[in-house]
Amino acid sequence: MADSWRILVVEDEALVALDIEEALTTAGHVVVGSASTMDQAVALAEAADFDVAVLDADLDGVMCTTVAVRLIERGRPFVVATGRIEALPYAFPLSEAPRVTKPFTTEELLRVVDRTARSGAPPSPSATLN
Repeated sequence: MADSWRILVVEDEALVALDIEEALTTAGHVVVGSASTMDQAVALAEAADFDVAVLDADLDGVMCTTVAVRLIERGRPFVVATGRIEALPYAFPLSEAPRVTKPFTTEELLRVVDRTARSGAPPSPSATLN
């Protein structure tokens, strides 16, 4: 991979977070922060310096829409990583973001992260959500 991205990881399952971080760093990216709680995620979304975030849609039973809104306000693109795909159509901005469905492969994660980081833009509401 030619580009190296600075990445924020938001994931409440420790082993999944470690797998994501290892995949990203092995590919040459830099994990600039990792959050496992909503408070940590919001704080990092508001203040950390990163190119793209990997955001678990569900942190301990709570949809991460607040975190996603903060990322959009800062103009930061993000990828949603979720095993709860059925909940996303109702949860803008999570529903409009690029995503990987758990369980995902390293190659799939890296492809979507790279494409999303290159876009440089957060998701925007579709016409049907306005």
